[in-house]
Amino acid sequence: FDHVSTAQNYPSPHKPYTPAKTAKTELKHWRSREAQLYLMIVNYLIELQDYPGATRAMQTLLRIHPDDVNVLAGMGRLYLQLGNIDAANQTFRQVEATIDRWEHEVEPEVQGAVDAEGIKAARETVVMNRAFTAMAAGNWEQAKSILVQALERNSENLVVSGVVSLVKKLYWDQLCDEHSR
Repeated sequence: FDHVSTAQNYPSPHKPYTPAKTAKTELKHWRSREAQLYLMIVNYLIELQDYPGATRAMQTLLRIHPDDVNVLAGMGRLYLQLGNIDAANQTFRQVEATIDRWEHEVEPEVQGAVDAEGIKAARETVVMNRAFTAMAAGNWEQAKSILVQALERNSENLVVSGVVSLVKKLYWDQLCDEHSR
């Protein structure tokens, strides 16, 4: 959840108070909460194995937040869970196109422009998408290679670290199964 302290809702005595900025910030927080709520609903629908409902909820969320790479990546990952690798790849290409567009818009002085750190985090999402796609296709060695490279670039990414361990185990299990035949 995006916890916002009440102090952030009031103007700072050191900065000029502008109602428009406060309204934009508040709207941004509510839109973020809305997206988080939809994602919780999607996760619950997946738990219930209501995949059509989860897909519809994600599609609704995408209509509301069409340029949110996390929502796009989530939709692609849902497609992977459903076994629709082609739809996942198409969605992941949208993620990459959005990030490419952001890179051309990075201007520190422009309010609302995506900063370099945001782009770096989004690029890590792209790497994870590629690894998940390789895993969905049963290409464990490729997935492991992608994730190890990602971990070398950012050794503090705990998600990548955990997924690398999982992929190594699954890849090892696959090798053992093939050897025992």
